[in-house]
Amino acid sequence: MRSLSIAAARRPGRGGARASTLQFAVVVAPFVILVFACLQTALIFLLSQALQTATTDAAPFLTAGRTGAVTAQDVKTDVCDRLPIVFDCDKLRVDVHAAGAGAPGDLIVIRTTYDWPVVAGQFGLGLSNQPDGGFRMIGAAVLKPGAYS
Repeated sequence: MRSLSIAAARRPGRGGARASTLQFAVVVAPFVILVFACLQTALIFLLSQALQTATTDAAPFLTAGRTGAVTAQDVKTDVCDRLPIVFDCDKLRVDVHAAGAGAPGDLIVIRTTYDWPVVAGQFGLGLSNQPDGGFRMIGAAVLKPGAYS
């Protein structure tokens, strides 16, 4: 009886199909996690660049020909107009700091931050930089407005 089971195991057929299924099941989970982590990383990089570009593009237009000070609400409105639709403008935080009294020639630092939820954080892939598991994106621009007549 024993020789019959060994011979049956060596024959191609159902045993080989089960082994292939088992091998696929073992390999598919890490592969899906890896692909998902790559897509999440690419999305975070793309959206971080979009935030930085929107901040950099908005900064010069906020000071061109202005007589008053630049407020955080002005910056937020202009940056939100330049961001892709996937951003929620209510979650965008803006800091505006002027080095000086706001006279022409003083430096103005504009910093925008946005907390993006990281879905792949449960897998321990290290994509999050916040305690809540999200990723904080930062955009910054430094400008020196000139005198206008």
